[in-house]
Amino acid sequence: MASHGEDVPEDQTEKKPAPLSFGFTKTVSKFKPSSVEGVTEREEKDFLTGIDGKELQSTKPSEKPKELIIPLIQKNPKTQEAKTQEAAPENDSVESQAVKELIEDSRRQLEEWQNGPQAENLNLYIPLLMQNQVPEGFEDGDHVKVDLRPESSTEADYACVPVEAYGIAMLKGMGWNKEEGIGRTFKQHVMPIESQLRPKGLGLGADRAAIKDLEPTKHKRPPKPGAHKELYGKIEGLDPDNARVVVKLAIGGRSATISQHAVKLVGRTEYEKNCKDLTRLKSSQDRDKPPVKEARRPPPPPSWLQRDLKVRFIDKSFKGGKYYNSKMCVEDVLSPSTCICRTDEGRLIDDVKQGMLETIIPKLESESIMVVLGEHRGQVGRILQRDKNKCRAMVQLDRHEEKVFMLDYDIICQYVGETDH
Repeated sequence: MASHGEDVPEDQTEKKPAPLSFGFTKTVSKFKPSSVEGVTEREEKDFLTGIDGKELQSTKPSEKPKELIIPLIQKNPKTQEAKTQEAAPENDSVESQAVKELIEDSRRQLEEWQNGPQAENLNLYIPLLMQNQVPEGFEDGDHVKVDLRPESSTEADYACVPVEAYGIAMLKGMGWNKEEGIGRTFKQHVMPIESQLRPKGLGLGADRAAIKDLEPTKHKRPPKPGAHKELYGKIEGLDPDNARVVVKLAIGGRSATISQHAVKLVGRTEYEKNCKDLTRLKSSQDRDKPPVKEARRPPPPPSWLQRDLKVRFIDKSFKGGKYYNSKMCVEDVLSPSTCICRTDEGRLIDDVKQGMLETIIPKLESESIMVVLGEHRGQVGRILQRDKNKCRAMVQLDRHEEKVFMLDYDIICQYVGETDH
């Protein structure tokens, strides 16, 4: 037995600490969907049955387009919204409170008048822009309040409303009906002017009817060959991008670029037989030449020469212009276009052509005239009245004293021969 003074070993006196261990435990509960959410909706499948032009036909019936109506705003909704957004009045003095009550009273009376029974005809007196204007206080100051402004339109909104249906939708909102006439007292149907959309690429001023003229009406003729017609050669190269071939001609040995639609493949026998035959080329050229048409001579002018006519000489080249612009009388007619004339001095001029002369209209009404052309050719008469603006004259003929005729100056001429009266 050991005494108290004896030393005890350290490994027996000190106790060793117990080891410490820990861990995490978590219970994972599986998500159990409800019976309503567990039912998956099956998407309806649409099957294509056919194509009709630009329209696809399917098993699901297509929805009919709904009638688009844009209602007319007659009561300003912004005033009511602004009224709900007003803050509670702050405590103020009695005087300022009285002023606010007066302003509020006048505003209330104005709203009652606008929203009353007479508001249906407000568009006859107050413009729509004034009726639907933003209330005071929302567009003033440095910071603009945008609470009452509508939301911005999206691309889907523009896709739902076609451009050609927008105006009709506004008219329907104002009470317009296609089956009823317009007007207040005498209603009648007025067909609006419908503008036709211009096709893409058709410029201003272009006529769509001209497109039909460009369409081929008959069978197209083959392209007319050029300068190398009926010539033979060998192909040296191809240009597929431009549809042309490089041909070395047998006659001359030159290389030419020709359209592939203007060449034809031939056999070796035909090539060796006709490649340098010049007589064949000459006969083909003569055959392709159009027949020469004889130039038609213009018909000669009608003959108006008569004896005892007073005429004027208008040829400047005859005998150096000696008789130019002088008056003379037709002495004798040798042919329908040739005559003999006698001057005022009594000199005779032979071989005078009709083109050297022109008719004369007498200045005095007592002088006689003769009709030189037309139905009454050769008849003598006198002038009753002149129309210098139209170069016409009212003539009374001796054979038809009971009638008068309006004749041109070109078919009458002064007559100096004997008359019946």
